[in-house]
Order: sequence, then structure tokens, then C-alpha cells
Amino acid sequence: MERIDKLLGHPSVDPHGDPIPTAKGKVSEERLVRLPESETGAKVRIARIVDQDARFLQFLDRAGLKPGVMLTINGRDEQADAISVKVDARSPLTLGTSAAMKILVEVI
Repeated sequence: MERIDKLLGHPSVDPHGDPIPTAKGKVSEERLVRLPESETGAKVRIARIVDQDARFLQFLDRAGLKPGVMLTINGRDEQADAISVKVDARSPLTLGTSAAMKILVEVI
């Protein structure tokens, strides 16, 4: 197990942001919130994706939404039950609240 850990560069999270326990079973805790819980105008870093469905993950990949990516909360549309985010120089992206709830972020 130590050789694999070393080969992978001692990661603390998997590719979807889920924490990987240490050899002693300890898991680091982060203060994360669901994307829609962030305030409009906030800058956040995607830390974790809680839905492992392949189609959902492929959608997020195409949209550039993966752990480590920084984004800004542009606004909300309560009537459409949606949130608008901006990733880098890309056009703003609108997500339904149910999809956005599957994305955990760290407020910067």
C-alpha cells in the first residue's frame, strides 16, 4: 500500500475530491459547502463531486467543472431554480439547483 501511495504522489483526495484516509485511517476534514449555498459574487474552489454517475461526471468535465477549478457565483434565478457560475474566461454556465447541490466548494 505504501508503494502505491508513493507512486501516486501521496494524494489526499481521489479524482472526484473524496478524501483518502492516511495509512492510520485518518481523514482530513475540510469546511465545504454545497455550491448553491455560496453567496452571489463569491469566489469558490470546487473541492468535491458527490455524484459518481458517469453521465453527470462527463457533463461536468465538458463544462470544465472539476475539483481544483476556481469559479465565481454570478447569480441565481429562483423562478428557474438555477444558479449561474463563471469558470475562467468561459461564458457563464447555468446549472439547475439539483445538479449544483452535488458540487461541494471551498469559499476563497
